[in-house]
Amino acid sequence: FERCTITAGGNFLEYFRRDAMKCIESLFCDEQWADILCTEPFFVSENGPEDSPRIYSEMWTSDWWHARQAELPPGSTVVPVIMASDKTKLAQFRNREAYPVYLTIGNIPKDVRKKPSRGAWVIVGFLPTDSLTHIADEEEKLLTYRNVIHQCFTDILFSIRRPGKDGKLIQSGSGHWYRCYPFLAALAIDYPEQCVLAGTVQGDCNMCTCPKQSLGEGQLYEPRCREDYIKALLDR
Repeated sequence: FERCTITAGGNFLEYFRRDAMKCIESLFCDEQWADILCTEPFFVSENGPEDSPRIYSEMWTSDWWHARQAELPPGSTVVPVIMASDKTKLAQFRNREAYPVYLTIGNIPKDVRKKPSRGAWVIVGFLPTDSLTHIADEEEKLLTYRNVIHQCFTDILFSIRRPGKDGKLIQSGSGHWYRCYPFLAALAIDYPEQCVLAGTVQGDCNMCTCPKQSLGEGQLYEPRCREDYIKALLDR
């Protein structure tokens, strides 16, 4: 782990990170998945032909993977990066808090990923748990906290940027070499953390612009977009 610092309201906060690309490579080349690692997408349906009802089970059966594969040169391998985080209490350390960030890849079957004993998840970082009590204004405190978490995730994932554009040769556990393109595919977090990353207020929908009073009515609204979020930050 690398010990890092980030400035928040004039104070320095500590967080820890590992090289995310090296973690991805260690998972991809692990010999225990040599016979089960999936390196290309598939259409799975009930009766065989593609026009029959689709079955979505593993990540490589998704439309997302097919879309990413179509954007890459022939023979490329998509490596879907799945991340998860959740702040937790450390009962053995006087109830101190820790904020671990976990990483796995979608090339590993989900039945394997969900078993802790298989070691398909690795910790790539620990986010700051400081409550920012030195910032008096609550709105400024919330905005600062959001910026801190965004910057930490940016730093943790920095090493996959170039491989995501240019690809990187990685040898699998079976001995074959693949030109891999890592993409952040999913982030598993609970609702309060979703609000922090999406820049929304708790009670709002993090996916679309539906007003609070209209939630559950079934009406479709425009999805939230990155440009609107950046504009809202700049308007502050």
